[in-house]
Amino acid sequence: MLSEQMESKRLAMLLVVLLRRRKR
Repeated sequence: MLSEQMESKRLAMLLVVLLRRRKR
């Protein structure tokens, strides 16, 4: 069940990066 948490963290990081790039 560690895979689910790791995937969630990776998705959150990707979302943040996308949001940061869009703001620029």
